[in-house]
Amino acid sequence: MQQPPWIERYARILGETSPKRKGRAGLRARRPGAAMKAPLLRSPVQRAISETSAMTVCRARGVRIDRLSVDEWPGITHLAPTLIWETEPGWIELAFDRPALCVVADEAGGRCDLRRDPVRRVDGDFFGSGHISLIAGSTPVIVHAADMRRARLDIFLLAHTQLAGELAELAAPIAGAASRLMTYNSLLHGCASLLGKCRHVAATPFGVKMDADGTTSARPPSLSGAALDAVLDCLRGELEDNVAVARLAAIAGLPPASFGRAFRASTGLSPQAWQMDARVRGAQRLLLDDPDEPLIEIARLAGFSDQSHLTRAFVRVMGTTPTEWVRQRS
Repeated sequence: MQQPPWIERYARILGETSPKRKGRAGLRARRPGAAMKAPLLRSPVQRAISETSAMTVCRARGVRIDRLSVDEWPGITHLAPTLIWETEPGWIELAFDRPALCVVADEAGGRCDLRRDPVRRVDGDFFGSGHISLIAGSTPVIVHAADMRRARLDIFLLAHTQLAGELAELAAPIAGAASRLMTYNSLLHGCASLLGKCRHVAATPFGVKMDADGTTSARPPSLSGAALDAVLDCLRGELEDNVAVARLAAIAGLPPASFGRAFRASTGLSPQAWQMDARVRGAQRLLLDDPDEPLIEIARLAGFSDQSHLTRAFVRVMGTTPTEWVRQRS
């Protein structure tokens, strides 16, 4: 699909400036009862970033920031934190001093979602790969996962007052908008894809409209929030079995005839494909926990019939073999 003209202008303007690399930092959350180390972590809450990065770790349970890279353009800061899950479920609450665009760039061992509350999934628009979130300045957001080992986020902070010309014009709706978690939006995806690290996100319209005053409008998804959580819990508990559509539809409170379409609209996958995706991510967790474990044993523990079944499913979901996937992360 051809990109809108403003995206081409944005790319040209952005290309005139080179990002200033601020460096990389390895961060670890403190042990229970241990003293915080300044300046990376400051009492009374965990602080994961220096003042330059403009990100605060408000609180966390079972998740720590392992690595962080920072790039800066005039009026734009790009953060790429790598999150490590040490307990399951686990979550981390982040806040920013200015509006931020957030994309989950990479996940290993599961799927994470963004929330306002650690125990409740938001009524978002999309919970598959490629969702994007707009986070208002000083508004905390929680990154949560029930089954996960690590994830990398791409976060773009926008200093609207430091931008000029067309850049300021494009960023104005974002600067004044309220938070919108787990959505598709052509303006947000276009900005994120052009800002450097989210090349896999397509700048195409997905049915969510951002108005001039920064508000967004879209028809609410028919499967979201607590209903989607209940359906996914059922699928997660029976990964090796095909769960009847009628049963899933009853859990969701939807007619069986419309459930499949609603599930795919929310996750990008059919229920059977979601189960296979979850089994592959379970195999990822086993591979990360013990890279030397024989693949035949990984396949058995993850619920596959044999090693070749695991490899075929892994390639279909991840685009590479289990052995190569482990090698890339070693």
